[in-house]
Amino acid sequence: MQVDVSGGVTNYVRRILSFDIDKLPGQPADSKFAMWEMTIVGYAFLWHQVRCMTAVLFMVGRGEEQPSVVAELLNVQQRPAKPQYALASELPLVLYDCAFDDLRWTHEAFNQEKIIESFYEAWKESAIRAAILQGWMDGVNKALVSKDGSGRPESLVPWSTLAASSSVSRSRHIPLLERASGELPEALHARAAQ
Repeated sequence: MQVDVSGGVTNYVRRILSFDIDKLPGQPADSKFAMWEMTIVGYAFLWHQVRCMTAVLFMVGRGEEQPSVVAELLNVQQRPAKPQYALASELPLVLYDCAFDDLRWTHEAFNQEKIIESFYEAWKESAIRAAILQGWMDGVNKALVSKDGSGRPESLVPWSTLAASSSVSRSRHIPLLERASGELPEALHARAAQ
């Protein structure tokens, strides 16, 4: 998590009230294309906090980290600084609700209609793009490739058959607890004050 030294934050303890992960309705079972939703409720969040939490959970989900790494990373007495790793994408991150004491939102029908129209147009464009990409991926998965590199007709199999056992590898994962850590917030604040 990046430390926002310009915002005057000196307390980095946050309380998460709930954290749920649910498959969105209507999603295909056991598909890499299934969409899931993380709903996180808290009083306040640190800069990039949700992206950091999500990145660690993705590592656990891919089998790169054990679930116990979450508790170890939350033990700030033993690990006062965050290990270095890439943040999860901000693309699906949506702040969709805020609650305030003694405040009730009201909505005008005309504005609601315009909002719905805008959402529908955005959804339609995204659905068309998703369908096109799905068609392209289906085509690539059906494409015949040579399983031994010879190009002989008897060596040709659909890519999807080969992809299941493919040795296409990602870069080697370095366990989070073995990675270098960032600087402590106190050090960053001290340097910013100079």
